[in-house]
Amino acid sequence: MKQLILSVVLFIICGLKTRAQVIENTLKAVNSSHNVSYTEVLKDKMSFADVPDVETIKAKVTFVAAEKQTGGYYLLKRDSDIDTYDGNKSIWLNLRDSTYKIDKNAITGQATRSLLYWITEMKNWLKTPSKIKSLKDTVIDKVAYNHYVVVQEDTTKKDEHVYSLIYVVSDKSNYLPFSISWKLKDFFDDGALGGWNEEHFYSNYKLDEGDFPDLSESVVPAKFRLPVSRVVPKPLPVGTKAPQINLYDNAGNNFDLEKLKGKMVLLNFTTLGCPHCINAAQMLARLNQKYSGGNFAVVSIFQKGTNTQQAIAKFDGKYQVKYPSYLAENTTEAIYHLSGYPNFYLLDKQGVVIQWYEGFYADLENEISDKLNKAL
Repeated sequence: MKQLILSVVLFIICGLKTRAQVIENTLKAVNSSHNVSYTEVLKDKMSFADVPDVETIKAKVTFVAAEKQTGGYYLLKRDSDIDTYDGNKSIWLNLRDSTYKIDKNAITGQATRSLLYWITEMKNWLKTPSKIKSLKDTVIDKVAYNHYVVVQEDTTKKDEHVYSLIYVVSDKSNYLPFSISWKLKDFFDDGALGGWNEEHFYSNYKLDEGDFPDLSESVVPAKFRLPVSRVVPKPLPVGTKAPQINLYDNAGNNFDLEKLKGKMVLLNFTTLGCPHCINAAQMLARLNQKYSGGNFAVVSIFQKGTNTQQAIAKFDGKYQVKYPSYLAENTTEAIYHLSGYPNFYLLDKQGVVIQWYEGFYADLENEISDKLNKAL
């Protein structure tokens, strides 16, 4: 019996060592080079999206052990913008309008999760090898690859299965990553449940190039300028009669807000493709059901041009939206002093503004409910 237990323990230890060894070999392969160039195809998709966003990144990174934020410097070129980081500042160049932004910190986000980022993550994974799970090796275009997953989280919250899983496929011959995929489902900071898939595919590796550019000091090209500061409009004051706007349902029929007189109304100014707008739909569904006695109405308003009746109908069907959605004229943003999405105006039974809410956040539902409970 003791021998069996010892064998099992040794098997587990060897398994952990083998999985960790793959990562250690990747770290050696990359860190043995001073610089690396590669092509990356990034695919990212929010849970509400039908198809992923795809972009190609031409990347150059230099490994600098003393650099605390990222472990090195980077130059990341995409079709529409460029990100650089030299250890002292990051520069974002917008190639569409020739504007730039400078920050003292490295820019974070899926588009800047370069090999520098993942190498740092791999070092952290080695601190908890039990979270690294080996998967069946795979062959792609006759090339053999290691395959493993890092289980950062896999549990239940509020009766929902939530997880954060990172899948890595690396070349068995040189241990360089072929793909890194991050799959996430969790409750976000605004309280809504959502998911995220982020996939990085790497190719065209070049290590220690002789003509590699100096990334230690990035500069803004002469033709680039700072963006023009935008004046943020102030919301309609409390006590203002809600302005009339032209609204159209999915059949193209005109709708008049005056028809809702006698009810408290929550105007939800929203747009498709906005994560917080999508998350707000969960809150609006709950409010619509909770106060469905006839004295309260939720109305979603989308602006023409960036939204279509067909896309709105598809969205409402997918998320089982029970409250009405309308398209509004392009002048709506100016009329209601909107600075972004989502924005909410709560109206009393006479159609007068009693509260304005900007954005979507975890406490918003309680704030709206308190107002409704007092008024109704």
